Amino acid sequence: MIENTFGINIIPDNDSGRLLALKRYRIMDTPSEASFDNIADLCTKIFKVPISLISLVDAERVFFKANVGMGKVKEANRGKSLCALAVLDPEVTIFEDALKEPCLIANPNVAGEFGLRFYAGAPLITYDGFLIGTLCIIDQQPRVFSKEEEIILKGLATAVMDQIELRLSALEEIGKQQTTNEELIQQKEEVQSINEELTVINEELNESRQNLQVLNENLKKSEKRFRELIEQAPVAISIYSGEELIIEAANARMLDLLGRTAEIIGQPLLKARPELITHPYLQVIRGVLGSGKDHMGLAVKAPVLRLGKVVERYYDVNYRAIKDEWGKVTGVIAVGIDVSEKIASSLRETEMAEELAVMNEELLATNEDLISSKDYLMLINEHLNKSESRFRGILQQATAGIMVCYGKALIIESVNDMMLTIISKSKDIIQRPFADAMPELKGQPFLKLLDDVYTSGLTYIANETKAIVNRNGELVEGYFNISYQAIKSDNELITGILIVATDVTQQVASKKAVQKAEDMLRFSIEAANIGTFIINQTTRVMVASPRLKEIFGYYPDEEMPYDAAVVQISEEHRERVVASVEAAFEKGEDYFLEYSLIGFHDQQLRWVRAVGKLNQYTADGEMYFSGAIIDITEQKQDEQRKNDFIAMVSHELKTPLTSLKGYLQILEQKAKKAQESSAILMHDKASTQVKRMISMINGFLNVSRLDSGKIHIAKECFNMTSLFKEADEEACSTISTHQVVFSQIESAMLNADRDKIGQVINNFISNAVKYSPSGSLVIVNSKIIGRQLLVEVKDQGRGIKPEDKDKLFDRFYRVVNDDVISGFGIGLYLCAEIIERHEGEIGVESKFGEGSTFWFSLPIYEN
Repeated sequence: MIENTFGINIIPDNDSGRLLALKRYRIMDTPSEASFDNIADLCTKIFKVPISLISLVDAERVFFKANVGMGKVKEANRGKSLCALAVLDPEVTIFEDALKEPCLIANPNVAGEFGLRFYAGAPLITYDGFLIGTLCIIDQQPRVFSKEEEIILKGLATAVMDQIELRLSALEEIGKQQTTNEELIQQKEEVQSINEELTVINEELNESRQNLQVLNENLKKSEKRFRELIEQAPVAISIYSGEELIIEAANARMLDLLGRTAEIIGQPLLKARPELITHPYLQVIRGVLGSGKDHMGLAVKAPVLRLGKVVERYYDVNYRAIKDEWGKVTGVIAVGIDVSEKIASSLRETEMAEELAVMNEELLATNEDLISSKDYLMLINEHLNKSESRFRGILQQATAGIMVCYGKALIIESVNDMMLTIISKSKDIIQRPFADAMPELKGQPFLKLLDDVYTSGLTYIANETKAIVNRNGELVEGYFNISYQAIKSDNELITGILIVATDVTQQVASKKAVQKAEDMLRFSIEAANIGTFIINQTTRVMVASPRLKEIFGYYPDEEMPYDAAVVQISEEHRERVVASVEAAFEKGEDYFLEYSLIGFHDQQLRWVRAVGKLNQYTADGEMYFSGAIIDITEQKQDEQRKNDFIAMVSHELKTPLTSLKGYLQILEQKAKKAQESSAILMHDKASTQVKRMISMINGFLNVSRLDSGKIHIAKECFNMTSLFKEADEEACSTISTHQVVFSQIESAMLNADRDKIGQVINNFISNAVKYSPSGSLVIVNSKIIGRQLLVEVKDQGRGIKPEDKDKLFDRFYRVVNDDVISGFGIGLYLCAEIIERHEGEIGVESKFGEGSTFWFSLPIYEN
């Protein structure tokens, strides 16, 4: 049940229709997918937010298809999720500060521990206008969301919706493919049955060879005609038999495709084509031979001979098992189409239809010959009639449209049901001229192409050809794979044309949808002013976008090799950047860096943020490192101006504070002489506040010096015993609310900046006192571990929440507490910088509610 925490109606009027639209995509409760996770990850980097979600809003819950930054959470209650509000409006829903929104104050995500402050959600809108979910970004800090950012988020949401549509198209295509495979298996069984009957006919013809000499001559002519039709087939065909894959047959197209002669017929496949010994499809052929399961491959790269050299070409291939009457696999028939120039859609239905058409023509010719025989041939004629009927049945069941036309006028002789479906006609078109039966083709190129094929005898094949066809009385646009092949007589005269067509309108629409998604993603990247690159793992050849070239100071149409780009990186960052790229190539590590560079032509200093990752293998078998680079020069300049301002203000504040401290010391002396206890008490409190202010100002100055590289580390050799003693004495004199105990102290010689290491220890003790109950213990320990000295400060405070633990040492990060006022978030940051510059380590161990242990380790000095 929906638990509404917004105080408003979150159910749109069309919710029932919206839920049906969501259901048709079959995406709820599905595992994560890289195509969606990558877009969500890209959102966090573009908008610099910690959380990005792709959500789908169901009847009572919100399912997260992609989740970056929210842990393992997979769903939420619809009544509590802000995504339920985002599907009420087709525009982007934006809450820049949730605490200022009356409808969100009671929401647990806003009022609870999560502390949501900023939310922006762009709805996922289906092609028929339903809002089924959102692409949203979330932050725990208020933000200002510009109009340009809103446009980018909306564009990325459109890319997400395109991915959902493509996913549905892929699921539907898989279903159709399964149906097609079942039809091919049924057709194969039919062909096997026909082969068995032809075997019986052949035995009877042998017993009657004396009386059927004339018939045999006719049959030889028919066989010759049949082989000629096979040779004229527009596809390459070969047959392999036995465990050694003996090449039993191969037509001229196959020999030409392989770059071989007829001498290979009768040889084992590996002897005839030794270049296949390492090719994966040799195992595929053996797999078909062993399992009896057919295999089809699209755009398969394979080595072939061309002018005596082995070259790589691309083919659509279909391997089908040949079985005997007991179902035992005896060989494999291979059909191949060279698609190197243009990788076309699968032509396996066309190949099957052409094979069936040729076999049907042969049966017709054989039937005519047998009819001329007398009573002795009646039984044979009956068998052939059955075979012919069966082949016509197979022809009708073919998944490709097939039509046979004869004569110059192209009179339609036969047409199967699939072709009638494609052209939306009935069988009344048989015995009519093709042009009269298809008046909608007038003005289109197809009638002239048919005439050219009839005149020249050259086969015409086209893929994804656009045609205007009649569908139920309405002219519509469709896309088709078509083949026009001349039918020739024994004396090579053209007698007609075999037309084969496959409707690929849906596949073309899917490709266009993919292109649209790619264009939208490209637009989003360009709108975000991001430069992109791709680097080949093997060759290190880099392809850079025009924006990336501009960032590196190159002209848009100018070449920018990888080595040249590396040279433009500032020398102090260059080695680190190259090492990170190599780590991505060798270990698959993610790449996230900030560095400066000098423009090639303009010699301008720029700061950039770069992200990237190693992509999976592509069709060419290579791996690529791809990524994006954003110009953050203005942001860096703003930070520098801020640091300069902090340094200036801090210096100006130190002068009056120094004077104030001096006046307080004079007042202290006078109060003590006058023995005014209240004045002394007020002096102590004022001095404490002055010390605190001086400490904060020094912290800001140190941050500014760190950023500008001016902080000085003055190393000297000293024994930690003296430093621990000083820290103990200072704690005893300044801390009266807690017990600070130096327990289990092991000392060692260090080569370090003594004052700054003392500053780290005092900061740890000060924080322990600040965040633990009055009267509790603060314990300082030290011990030697290997060649490191480990220093620990333990308190009995409330501990640290998991979400704060990894950010404690970040600059200006403040832990939110109900009963303690946080500082400015620079103390622990300075401690971390000091320890890092001493080549040490720093960290914290804590469990919320059970206290904390802050620690650092430094290398021991060895003579």
